[in-house]
Amino acid sequence: YTAGVGGGVYMTGGRIRLSNISSNEINGWRCQQGGGLFLSGGTAECCRVVHNNAAGDAVHGDPGRPTGGGGIRMTGGRVEGCLVEGNRLRSTTGSDTGGARGGGGVSMEGGVLVNCTVVGNAAEGLQPGGGIKAFGGTIQNCIVWSNMCVAAGTNLAGAATYSCAPGLVAGDGNIASDPRVVKPGSGYGLGHVPGN
Repeated sequence: YTAGVGGGVYMTGGRIRLSNISSNEINGWRCQQGGGLFLSGGTAECCRVVHNNAAGDAVHGDPGRPTGGGGIRMTGGRVEGCLVEGNRLRSTTGSDTGGARGGGGVSMEGGVLVNCTVVGNAAEGLQPGGGIKAFGGTIQNCIVWSNMCVAAGTNLAGAATYSCAPGLVAGDGNIASDPRVVKPGSGYGLGHVPGN
């Protein structure tokens, strides 16, 4: 936890692999940037980012500043082959004037999200993206499904290529067909391989 970001891991470079980033929480004024992982550089590979929470005071947030990411907040770096599941982004004031700006699972301002599965996350507030809210960065070859948000764009708000999400039609190689996840909501199996 550094300056209200990265409840579990704060990463500016290097590499983490095969890590379980789970059950972390950041809560307080302007604390809505990566309940599990904040990444401005480096690489996270084949990790489980699950059951993390980011909650903050939306009234006193930084208006106009992209925030969010119940599970992951990215301003740079690379997240590859990871499972992002069961994370939550919420506003402690119930308002959305400057706080919960989307991305129950992932909020992106930069960086690359590739070969990831983003499922069962939730975002409160009026901004879209219960699964992913992308202000920038690259999303490629990801499954984004069964996420919840009050606003439109429940699963993925932003651009993606070669990915799967409900209603996703724009972008090269995208599909909107049900990925048929086995036993959704039950942890996706003990033998789960992130990114599959």
